[in-house]
Amino acid sequence: MLARVATAAAAFFFIATTSSAQQEPDGFRFHGYLRSGFGVAEDGKPQEAFKAPNTLAKYRLGNETEAYLETTFAYGVRPEDDPKTFFDTRITVSYVTPTSNTNNFETTTALREAFVLAQGVWHRQEGATFWVVDLDSTNGVEVNGRRLKRAKLEDGDRIVMGSTEMTFRRGA
Repeated sequence: MLARVATAAAAFFFIATTSSAQQEPDGFRFHGYLRSGFGVAEDGKPQEAFKAPNTLAKYRLGNETEAYLETTFAYGVRPEDDPKTFFDTRITVSYVTPTSNTNNFETTTALREAFVLAQGVWHRQEGATFWVVDLDSTNGVEVNGRRLKRAKLEDGDRIVMGSTEMTFRRGA
C-alpha cells in the first residue's frame, strides 16, 4: 500500500483570552468521525462516485466511494492554584482511503487543524503583546485585509488564514 502524506506549511496561531475558562475537561480527549462506502460496478471494477454534470465535486451522503476518517486529539490542563486558567491543545488529522479491489491504492493523510488555547492567563500581564507570524504557509496570513508575514495584534484585528477568518480579542 502506498501512502502519500499531504503536507502544507501552516501558520501557527496562539489565542489568549481573559474570560473565564471553558468547561472543557482536563486531560486527554479524543473526537472522531468516520464515513465509508463500498460498491462494485457491473464490470467488477470499484464503484465510481456519481457527479452532477459539469461539476468537479461528487455528491455526498450515500455516494461514498472511499473511507474517510477525521481524528482530533486534545489535551487540557488547569493549574491547581488557579482554576479559571485553562491551557488546551488540539490536533486534527484526516485520512482518506479510496475504495479498491486490490491493496494497490494511495492513502492521503492531512493535518486539518492545529490549535492552542491559553485562557485566563493574561489578566496579570496587561502589557503583554501578541503576534501572528506566517511560517511560509500556502495561503498566507492577512491582518485587517493586508497580507503580512508578521503582525502585532491589537484588540479587534481581523485575521484570515486560508478560508478561516477570526477576530483577535484581548479580553477584559
